[in-house]
Amino acid sequence: STAMKKKRDYLEIISEKTGEVLADHPWKFIGFSVLFSMLLALGLIRIRLETDIRESFSPRDSDTARETSAYLDFYNLTRFPQRTFMHFSAIDEGDMLRENCLAEVERMDNRMKVFMEEREGNGRRRCDPLCLMNKPFHYFLKELRDERGGVEATRIFDHPSSRFNGHDLFTAATLFGVEKHENTTAAMRIKKVSSIVLWYFANAETDAQVKQWKELSLQVFEEVKIIHPDQHVRVDIFGDVIANHEMIRGALQATRMMMVGFALLVAFVTTVLWRDWPLRQLPALVGSALLTPLLATAASFGLLSWLGISAYSIQCVAPFLVLGIGVDDAFILFHWWHSMDHITDLRERSKHVFRQISASITITSATNIIAFGIGFFTPTPQMSVFCLATSLSLFFDYVLTYTILGPVVYLLSSSYAKAEAEPKDEEASLPLQTVNEKPPIKEEKKALSQYSTFVTSISGHLFCLFVIIGLFAVCTLGVLKMKVSFEPGKAFPSDSPLATSLQRIKPVFNETFPLSLYIHNPPQITNKEESEMFKRMLNELETIPGVYGRERTMLWMKEYEAFDRRLHSFTESISSFFLGEATEYSPSFKNLPTFLSFLDNPAQIQYTKPAPNSTEEGRLTRFQMAITAEGMSEWARRAELVESTRRVLHKYPSLNATLFDGDSAVLTLMLTVGQDLIGSILVTIISMAIVCWLFVWNFHAVLIITSIVTSICYCLVGVLSWWGADLDPITQVDVLLATGFSVDYTAHIAFQFCRASGSPKERVASALEEMSAPLLQAGISTLLCMLPLMLVKTYAILAFAKTVFAVVFLGLFHGLFVLPVLLSIYPPRTLK
Repeated sequence: STAMKKKRDYLEIISEKTGEVLADHPWKFIGFSVLFSMLLALGLIRIRLETDIRESFSPRDSDTARETSAYLDFYNLTRFPQRTFMHFSAIDEGDMLRENCLAEVERMDNRMKVFMEEREGNGRRRCDPLCLMNKPFHYFLKELRDERGGVEATRIFDHPSSRFNGHDLFTAATLFGVEKHENTTAAMRIKKVSSIVLWYFANAETDAQVKQWKELSLQVFEEVKIIHPDQHVRVDIFGDVIANHEMIRGALQATRMMMVGFALLVAFVTTVLWRDWPLRQLPALVGSALLTPLLATAASFGLLSWLGISAYSIQCVAPFLVLGIGVDDAFILFHWWHSMDHITDLRERSKHVFRQISASITITSATNIIAFGIGFFTPTPQMSVFCLATSLSLFFDYVLTYTILGPVVYLLSSSYAKAEAEPKDEEASLPLQTVNEKPPIKEEKKALSQYSTFVTSISGHLFCLFVIIGLFAVCTLGVLKMKVSFEPGKAFPSDSPLATSLQRIKPVFNETFPLSLYIHNPPQITNKEESEMFKRMLNELETIPGVYGRERTMLWMKEYEAFDRRLHSFTESISSFFLGEATEYSPSFKNLPTFLSFLDNPAQIQYTKPAPNSTEEGRLTRFQMAITAEGMSEWARRAELVESTRRVLHKYPSLNATLFDGDSAVLTLMLTVGQDLIGSILVTIISMAIVCWLFVWNFHAVLIITSIVTSICYCLVGVLSWWGADLDPITQVDVLLATGFSVDYTAHIAFQFCRASGSPKERVASALEEMSAPLLQAGISTLLCMLPLMLVKTYAILAFAKTVFAVVFLGLFHGLFVLPVLLSIYPPRTLK
């Protein structure tokens, strides 16, 4: 249309003017760009690396964030306590109740208790308010040794609960793989235990406390890696500090491997430019092509640091990712600058080159920037900030390609032209290659001509149809078999001891998995309506699939009611004896202080005492309870448990109940990852189509490009599934980013096809001649940059590398074969 033609002319005029201005003031653009980028990069001196794995995956403004806030408020904490638990199992897989095994467990426990129970300056123990977590095990150990020593036992130790001073102690959270004596009346009814788990929570409200706990945890972690010949117990230690340490180790490992990729990329770019550019210009060309993306990344990271946004470990990949993408634009610039070397006026050549490349570079840059920008809205903070940093880096790289790389190419050509103009003796000038001399490319043109004939022929169309049908069939099977799954272990290297430890801990979660609930507005026992409502909620919670039921619900109120009845019966018997009268039992909290004193006043039950000399009873303020489930080693089942529990709690808003699971952030993401993936891809594809429309101005061509991009994304999901990827937040972001990559391999060919004239075959041949070499060079450079990441043993980083490999191969296949076939069958009009 006339309007589209005017818009196209306007954009071409802007591109030509850009080329002229850059040629007129190359040093000014280079100087200002470097200075501005360096000022932004200075923010790196104040960069803050977020190493908390929970912060990495916990979406802000979510149910998880609110539940964490309620948890901290419940215990009057300002920071989340440092969590660690130890799993003890016999090396010979025998009974853990043997004295030599128990002695090793006790020795390790005592070591941790020395630190945990040390008092700070304010008199508070480091483990407060959660110092009683391992009391059931300590009672059990004492009772077992008393029985073995001939001391008559006065308490009953059973499983899943034991009786101690008339109260239930839940042993199922500490003892696992339990075998019991049959038909015994002995106090110790537990016969065998396969493994023991002990839990440790330490206050870490200051940086000094965090540092002390980190040193202890990592010291123990390093020690338990080594199993001594006389050792009887294997210790698996888990904790936030340890997971963070391993996550950082994986990032450092990836960074070292990426340096190898950088070296490969330098070698490849040098090799590509060797043929077309003078030898003495290669260092400057290669250096500017590679340093421009790195400078853009430094500026992006610095800007985020100035804005106070923390960095995450996975961002170590971003510089090399931007490098792999940024070099693509450099290849296009170098290709067109060399192909127009017949224009001896460099200012005029700059104008024509930027007219040719601006649309292509802008399309691919904009689509990548948008794809990563959409990824910013991913709820996972680690992936969100990674996408934001990469999107900004790509934007800066796009600008610097014009303001640094373009002027550098102009200056090098200008200096070379001056050198060529100087008189030289004939012998000295022989080895020099002039800019106007093109290497022989007859064979290349012949091969491209034959290939163009094939893809536009009937046989080429049929071959493409059969390949696409086969590819879609395989990928569809992959999509259907993809399962929703995620574990924090994917954030640290697979060679970490944590990886094997997680496998050994799975039977524990299959047997018993407690889910803590916090009742912030509890029922008052004297209010029958409130009590009945709480019982209804409890019944619903205990009927959630996977939940054991009343037998393993950890709730102190049933114990208190029995205690209260006993005290009432005792006092009434005395009253009846002396006064001859008795009153009927009525539940109340007047005996709750006495009950709590028997339990060492646990922080999990919070009670406000009545005023002195008051006749009123005190008020139960808040309390913690737990339901217990089985079969929760699979995180998908845990996610369903958490969501089902939330639904029940939301039905009783007057109780103001919240749950708490330290991993609920990831669990919540798993529930919606499939929908989020589809939605993100659709939004990204629509955005890509709009960007392409702004530059291609051809609805037919945009429709074909969008179809190809959709095909690449669908096939990518299937390929990743066969390659071992799960449907998780990492795959979601990887596929989202790949959507932007896929446009690179389609928009260039379609744009050049629309600009060409002649028959469909001639237009395909023209498009392939202009863009096949830069696309292949771009694909190979990206693969070389990412190749070393295939050796990294961290799932998140390895999955990203697999995604890049898959999208490059799928992109080249679609861009250089499927797209030309479609363009030859349904050729859009030329851009005339």
